[in-house]
Amino acid sequence: MKISFLSPAYNSSEWIKTMLDSIPKEYAYEIIVCDDGSTDNTLEILEDYKKTCPQLKILINGENLGAGYSYNRCIAEAAGDYIAIIDSDDMYLPPIRDVLAQ
Repeated sequence: MKISFLSPAYNSSEWIKTMLDSIPKEYAYEIIVCDDGSTDNTLEILEDYKKTCPQLKILINGENLGAGYSYNRCIAEAAGDYIAIIDSDDMYLPPIRDVLAQ
């Protein structure tokens, strides 16, 4: 089972690492985050995280185009059998592993 975890991100430097850490990597075929023209250091955090997370794929919008556009861009890039979406300021709780294990 290949799961693509998708998230748009805009000025999410305060939360993005928490969101990424909450994704159960053992189930993540890929993690696609679309930076939607952030003006903070969200993109730098993503690039740093990618150094230790080979599943992470970063898409970049040159300007802020909105969450809908960014989600659609992530979906178009997804190659997994299933898609899981998560906002950049959200996090999965530990029971997600129980759900995915079934």
